[in-house]
Amino acid sequence: MTVSSPVLDVRHLCVDYRLSGRRTLRAVDDVSLRVNDGETLALVGESGCGKSTIARAVMQLNPTTEGTIELEGVDLAGLGRSQLKALRHRFQMIFQDPISSLNPRRRVRAILEAPLKIAGMKDADERRRRIENILELTGMDPAVLDRYPHEFSGGQCQRLSIARALVLEPKLLVCDEPVSALDVSVRAQVLNLLNDLQRKLGLSMLFISHDLAVVRNVADRVAVMYLGRICESGPAREVLERPAHPYTRSLLSAVPVPDPSRRPGRIALVEAESASHLAVPTGCRFAPRCPQAQAICHEQPPELTDAGQGRGVACHFPVNGEDGRATRDTAGGQGSNDHRNNRENQLCP
Repeated sequence: MTVSSPVLDVRHLCVDYRLSGRRTLRAVDDVSLRVNDGETLALVGESGCGKSTIARAVMQLNPTTEGTIELEGVDLAGLGRSQLKALRHRFQMIFQDPISSLNPRRRVRAILEAPLKIAGMKDADERRRRIENILELTGMDPAVLDRYPHEFSGGQCQRLSIARALVLEPKLLVCDEPVSALDVSVRAQVLNLLNDLQRKLGLSMLFISHDLAVVRNVADRVAVMYLGRICESGPAREVLERPAHPYTRSLLSAVPVPDPSRRPGRIALVEAESASHLAVPTGCRFAPRCPQAQAICHEQPPELTDAGQGRGVACHFPVNGEDGRATRDTAGGQGSNDHRNNRENQLCP
């Protein structure tokens, strides 16, 4: 059986920011991830861990220090400005703040028409048909074309942002916290819309979020970031129901759930200052806050090793997903293959 190449393949990505003087801050350190055809990879972690930096690097909005970013087999960093512009229609981004991401001085028609003009679509009738079709797909009435962004609610603005991203018919969508600025009820509608559009259009998505409750409804696979590195990855159902890394487990224990009996065992973090990219620990980056850290954790950084069933865990003593005990062997589980069907049937109402 032939295995298709991933839509997005990021290998050993490092991104540095220059600080005052000659200092540099490494926001992303040796991160590798891939998004396969038609799937959603959720990149999760607390604020400041480097998620949005990866999104901007993928979109070629930030320069990279090391590593490669390939879109459908093409190394984006190796492209010239004109070549990158010609490829832009294949990957688009949805931003966190739907209102500020739209030009307040331009009507909806002009906002949605601009990408098509830049891409070289000269036929005005063809542009109009494309715009009206994409508005209908995103649940907006084409009659809104002559209105301004301030005339819409936050949820409607995000639908317009999604329409703008899809009007060029991309293969990859990079979604940077696309529902964090929305009310809970509107958030559910936008998540349902993204899932529906993915099925209809065959989209691949890199979905960035700090909210694991949101991730549960959209992701096929999950990669958990801490202080610039991936600490756990794998099928969404396996990671969210049987977390192997103490940091993943602590994130899940903080998510409000209607039934407390289904909450993973709570992990009490060691009292420590918040993690900082300016003072990265010598061993495991999570060790200063980890309740089960041992001597080796403070001395030797763990590698992201294969834990079976498509999972990777960077921990010297991964947690047993069933009872929360530290063990050298990560507990496996069944049912990850049907996670897509489950999330489609259990979307937010």
